[in-house]
Amino acid sequence: MSLRNQKGGLPTVNDPVFNDYSPPAHIPFSGAKLNTNNNNNNGSNNKKNHQNLKSGKSKYCTPKRDNNRSPGGTPVNNHNAMRPFQLVSPLPFAMNSVPIRGIRNDEGVVKYPLLLCSQEGTLMISMAAGVIVELCLDRSFRVVCNTDFMAYVNSNGSVSSILHKYAKIVHGKEHVHCKFVNSNDRVAVLGPEGILFSMDSLSEAYLLSGANESGPSAIALEKPEFPIQNMDYTIQQMYGESDIGVDVRDADKKKMVMVFQNMEKCKTVMQKAQYEKYADGTLVVHINGMLLKSNSQTGDVTIEAKPIKLSVNPINLTAQLRSTHIDMAIQDKDKCYVKRGDKRIHTSRSGMVVSDGTCTISMDQLGRILACS
Repeated sequence: MSLRNQKGGLPTVNDPVFNDYSPPAHIPFSGAKLNTNNNNNNGSNNKKNHQNLKSGKSKYCTPKRDNNRSPGGTPVNNHNAMRPFQLVSPLPFAMNSVPIRGIRNDEGVVKYPLLLCSQEGTLMISMAAGVIVELCLDRSFRVVCNTDFMAYVNSNGSVSSILHKYAKIVHGKEHVHCKFVNSNDRVAVLGPEGILFSMDSLSEAYLLSGANESGPSAIALEKPEFPIQNMDYTIQQMYGESDIGVDVRDADKKKMVMVFQNMEKCKTVMQKAQYEKYADGTLVVHINGMLLKSNSQTGDVTIEAKPIKLSVNPINLTAQLRSTHIDMAIQDKDKCYVKRGDKRIHTSRSGMVVSDGTCTISMDQLGRILACS
């Protein structure tokens, strides 16, 4: 091996190897150390330096960077990494179909959830078979679980409803109308005046109110016609409360023309949506500042748009909605509750309990008052 000196510089090697005359790759060379040993020693030194480089013990080697660690030093689980949704439609033979995004596994099979934009300027997300979530740009949403129940809540939680085969709870800005389906249906209205409640077998209704100067009282009244009907209040509330489009009158044709100005915004939101998977079967969708969670093993589906949280299970037919305005749930065929401020109603197989925070009334399944405290 021959050495070649450069004027005013450091010695270089014609056949560069990692020895005392040439620096390891990517390491700044700050000086040279002349070797006075014979050729045999040079060979052994070269071999020794190569071994040091491989073992990472060379003074010139920098520690190998671990790309699987986060900046804080905590190992990153790539399985839980955020991933974008893939475009799974239109298909080659259906070019005019609506673009749909979803998850495609390694075998090319499309899995839930599926995302698409509706003509009304909303986002339709199919979280599982029979579970559809319709999101609006103002973060209000409506959920449909097969034909068993539906739910809606506006952007701040001041208007909401759950229409279930076991109960109907319609929450307006002032009143909450309830009907709990049973062999002896229970009905109630919660409002600023108090709680009006009754049962199908009764000819009268009771008003529980704490507004009386002498204290809380339960007054028997002639049974009124409770307004809750067999209709889809969720879709009615969504069109009245949510941001889904703008009506513009066409003066020339003299007819209403729906201009859906949110379509492009919805497409942008859908393209930015991401998801992550967990080992317990939970899948989390991040979209428009909201979290949509589903678990394929338990059937639980949760929608979080803080401070609003809706949890449903199409297998157990349970539903619970919580917001700063109301807390209501269908827990079983005979077990439901509604809480709004100090007012609350609990129903079970044995009857109903009504409270306004100052007075509590218990009624059995036949409509007889058992206690008032």
